[in-house]
Amino acid sequence: MQKKLLAIILTMAMLAVTTFGLTACQEKDVDNGSGQAETVPVDDNEENVPEDGEEDDEDQDVFNNDDTQAAAVAAFNELQGEVNGRTIINIYSFTTETVDDLLPMFLKANPNDFTDKFYINVEMAADHAAHRLAINTKLGENDGPDVFVADVDYAMHFAELSGTATIDEIGIEINEDDYYDYTLDLMRRKSDNAIMGLSHQATPGAMYYRADIAKEVLGVESEEEMQALVNDWDGFIDVAEKITTESDLAMIYGADELKRNFLNGRDMGWVDENDTFTIDEDTITEFVRVTQAIKDLDGLRNTGNAQWSDGWVRGMGDNEDSAFAYFGSTWYLHFVLAKNAQEGGSYGKWGMIPGPAPFYWGGTYWYASKETVTNDEEKAQAVKDIIEFFCVNEESMEGLAKEIGDFVSNKKVVDKIKDSDEFNNKLFLWETNHYQVFAEIAEDIDITRNITKHDADMDDLFTDFITNVFTNEMSISEAMAIMKEGVKADLSSITVM
Repeated sequence: MQKKLLAIILTMAMLAVTTFGLTACQEKDVDNGSGQAETVPVDDNEENVPEDGEEDDEDQDVFNNDDTQAAAVAAFNELQGEVNGRTIINIYSFTTETVDDLLPMFLKANPNDFTDKFYINVEMAADHAAHRLAINTKLGENDGPDVFVADVDYAMHFAELSGTATIDEIGIEINEDDYYDYTLDLMRRKSDNAIMGLSHQATPGAMYYRADIAKEVLGVESEEEMQALVNDWDGFIDVAEKITTESDLAMIYGADELKRNFLNGRDMGWVDENDTFTIDEDTITEFVRVTQAIKDLDGLRNTGNAQWSDGWVRGMGDNEDSAFAYFGSTWYLHFVLAKNAQEGGSYGKWGMIPGPAPFYWGGTYWYASKETVTNDEEKAQAVKDIIEFFCVNEESMEGLAKEIGDFVSNKKVVDKIKDSDEFNNKLFLWETNHYQVFAEIAEDIDITRNITKHDADMDDLFTDFITNVFTNEMSISEAMAIMKEGVKADLSSITVM
């Protein structure tokens, strides 16, 4: 199976683990979509084994840290001291944020009662496929993960594993009304709607735009005025016409910029309840219509998949590659846009609004081993304490928001802190409070109709669809026929009609 090898663009945003090397796109761990590499196949069914007779992880080099991961793990281990007979809690993760920020915060809040008994061993893999393989093959074994975290692209896959505990089995009680709906819907097991894990964060996406150019070209004097112009996609196209004719900026950088707005809003997922490949033709057609309209206005710098390219990054600054609008989520604001605007000379010139359609991008989800929580009482309590600290305890979740910058998944916490002046962001021309905007968007995200456990694989294939339509100038039907062939080749458990 061919997959895009996702490289880290922002090493400061990675989360580390001891011997298990993986990277992913999440709040602070950003994926670079460039390049391809052969990856290890993993099972898409509930059994925790590799597919197609693949060797188990003892024969796969999944525990292969890069220097950044190894350094982060070493620093975390030094913080904990020697094992000295303490019970080891194994955590499989995919980002250095775990050991850089999250787990140290937990240890600080639980200095003696936890650390006297337990030693946290964090393991990380080199890429998504290796992470999936390690959990698929080790979950439920004595030396396997007691807790594991996953990027949103694989959330449903891990929720459907037979070795994953429900939150009820962990002993966690929540009021579902306190959480943004989509963060729980991503965790629901299809067979019985049980919640299989929790996230400490929500990752709603916003439209970031050059407010200085909007003021000059469109006469816009506020975020509210800008939002009124782009409440729908026809309005967005109208704005693009003015931006491309009256400024030197592209409207958006690449043909893939808007894909999450449309994919998150589909009325059906890529796979139905009978494991048959399905296409929301209306949504895909609308995505192509809007993006093609921008292309026809010379509103693209790149007609292919441009995200994470050097040009896409440069376009956030003040230069000949500049683009008017970018679409990104919570972690993206801090660790992509703000960073590159600072370096590119456009800091303080941006605005932030919901844009034409709500979407999300990224997120980290926490799970527990069913074997651990049902057969090891001592470890079970430790596992519960860890997940509750990040995903349930309102005091510690408030700390995550203020100390780390997370937009948390608990609405009560968000409502308590969202009006604070500390969230007025100087990246923006009018120092917009980003927490308030994210809170508005998060309420409107609905993924109940379109989420499946195959989404990461499908999204890889959809990037090829984008290239075929906008670079190779194929018709929708021609590009979709190629995507179907990719599904047949890569995902044999899915029926393609």
